[in-house]
Amino acid sequence: MSTHDAASARLGSAWPIPTAGVDAPTLVAWRATMLLDSGKRQDAYAEYNRSFEMGPNEIAGKALVEAYGQQNRPDLVGPVCAKTVPVLHNDDDKLAMIAMCRKNMNALSPEGEMAWMSPELVTWYQDENARRLGAQVEADNARIERQKQEQHVVRDMEQCAANCKREGLYCQNRCRHDNACENRCVEINHACLDRCESEAHDKLGR
Repeated sequence: MSTHDAASARLGSAWPIPTAGVDAPTLVAWRATMLLDSGKRQDAYAEYNRSFEMGPNEIAGKALVEAYGQQNRPDLVGPVCAKTVPVLHNDDDKLAMIAMCRKNMNALSPEGEMAWMSPELVTWYQDENARRLGAQVEADNARIERQKQEQHVVRDMEQCAANCKREGLYCQNRCRHDNACENRCVEINHACLDRCESEAHDKLGR
């Protein structure tokens, strides 16, 4: 007996399906996945169908949608999608499932891809996409604004550093080869550059 066969057998014996309650469809879907992994495609899809008939669930729903899509059976894809999406609780999972369903409908138009969707689901889908698009636009605008601010701060820091260098050269020219004086000028220049950098960091909030 292969590893997958053994695992499938253990799944059937460890969790008796009749007493599994609300988890029964998912357990059957897991068993179907193990059968599919072991090469028993016909048995696997029989179990996926049994799982879905017991209760629509994500595992069986995705497997059936993909299989029906490959068979170019939108008449079967649609009903599975219509029953699977409502049982998903995570918005990201819902959007991913809708995208998968639209692809496997093999339709020539967006209307055909979404023919299985209820008016309520279409409204939610459009509103959620609009919300996410708006949030992405806001994020992009904020990122562009930050970049502009950073570029402005960098230019200010470069100008500040140039002023420090110029003042440092004036200072050294006045020293007339006095080493102690020149060292003080170097220290003043370093302090000036540190101030430029510190002000830039403060403006950037770092």
